[in-house]
Amino acid sequence: MVPTRNNKGVSHENGSIESPHGHIKRRIEQALIIRGNNNFDTIELYQSWLDTVVVSHNRRNAKEFEFERGHLQKLPMYKTTEASPILTYTNKRFRYNFENESCST
Repeated sequence: MVPTRNNKGVSHENGSIESPHGHIKRRIEQALIIRGNNNFDTIELYQSWLDTVVVSHNRRNAKEFEFERGHLQKLPMYKTTEASPILTYTNKRFRYNFENESCST
């Protein structure tokens, strides 16, 4: 397995990251529909209800997660090397600055 970085704002690169987020959002929506309303008396009651939904959702992945956890290595003591910002020209009149993600003409 080779680690990679996703480019900010490039949606087709995020599939494996964004997909689970969408799954839990839909599960919460469905749980609210089953509940009958989305009104909670307090934030604490909402958080408790939400925790129950999320725990239920995560329970089905717990076995695989625990298996993978046993194979994880400790995090490095220091941050890894970051990429250097570059300025690239696509033609004479247009350039893209990757450091601050800006375009200019």
